[in-house]
Amino acid sequence: MNNTPLWGMLEGQVIKDQYYLQQVLGAGTFGGVFRTNQVVRDTVLRTLATKVIFINQPELVSYQLQELQIALSFDHPHLLRCYDAGEAKIKALSISCLYLLMELAEETLENRLNRGNISKEEVKSIVKDIAKGLAYLHQKEQVHLDLKPANILKVNEHWKIGDYGLVRSLNPTRSYAETIHLLGTPLFSPPESYQGILSPAWDMWSLGIIIVMLLTSKYPIRFQTQYELQTKISNADFDNLNWNNLEQPWRKIVEGCLQVDRKQRWTAEDLLLIQFKTPLSEEEIKQKLHEGIGLGNLQKFSEALICFEEVLSHKDDEATAWFYSGLMLEELGNLEQAISHFDKCIEIDPEHHKAKNQKLSVLYLLGRLEF
Repeated sequence: MNNTPLWGMLEGQVIKDQYYLQQVLGAGTFGGVFRTNQVVRDTVLRTLATKVIFINQPELVSYQLQELQIALSFDHPHLLRCYDAGEAKIKALSISCLYLLMELAEETLENRLNRGNISKEEVKSIVKDIAKGLAYLHQKEQVHLDLKPANILKVNEHWKIGDYGLVRSLNPTRSYAETIHLLGTPLFSPPESYQGILSPAWDMWSLGIIIVMLLTSKYPIRFQTQYELQTKISNADFDNLNWNNLEQPWRKIVEGCLQVDRKQRWTAEDLLLIQFKTPLSEEEIKQKLHEGIGLGNLQKFSEALICFEEVLSHKDDEATAWFYSGLMLEELGNLEQAISHFDKCIEIDPEHHKAKNQKLSVLYLLGRLEF
């Protein structure tokens, strides 16, 4: 919440002779969100939220109008619903503004994180809702670019993505766009944000960070400066995260979202498939292991890894799947994650000598072991 005198001055003001701004719910550089009563003939018809955007910088008006246009075009149960938008003058202050009328949320995910004690079932429900919203956005060739707990809101027991100020459209003939401007919130921005590459994978990285925070109540990177944060993000150096403490299927989901190479990152559809699909039988698990080993022998390492990850999403104590997924990660150059997979294999089967030898080999490649 921003309690600057300017936002306080807007409380009690009226837009379009019927929208009474009651209380500041949140504010940024160019706009604020207010709890609002729609009043006609002294009767409150409904309470909603109103985003007020100042238009005192002409060079920004086209972007601000684009936000309104995009917000009104969305129609999905897990995107914050917007009812109307326009331009108005707040007569008492002689201020011109754009406005956007929206659903009133009960709380933000940021508030929910601060309250703590989030159960695994609640995490599952939150992530499912967000993933559904992202899948819709990405199918429409749109990327959010500022997915973070403060922009995820609870409305009538459902979680919804809000704040469309940075949403960008992609050319349907390309899978990404480029910009020279730094966008988003650094804590939740992916490695490619520093190169100005915009794609749906950006949002999936942000979701991966959010999932870690839901599960551990901690941001996964320690840093003192923005440069240190950028360096660690660019190298996926999650020094405040113990991978072994993440239970399945969350570990696989987080790993899938937090790949440095955006092309290797899971999509929203991948996440929904992995987390909510029908369980595999023991026979199907054996078939998946066989299929993965076969793909690995054909050097189709990414496809093989998907098979082993699918097994682990159903049966996280399958030592064979941990070992072979470690091998595939090693082949793909993800050496730190490969070590963690070999560790998990050894934890399940202390006599798994192949996993022990392969771990030593990777440690040697990393220069952390001398023979």
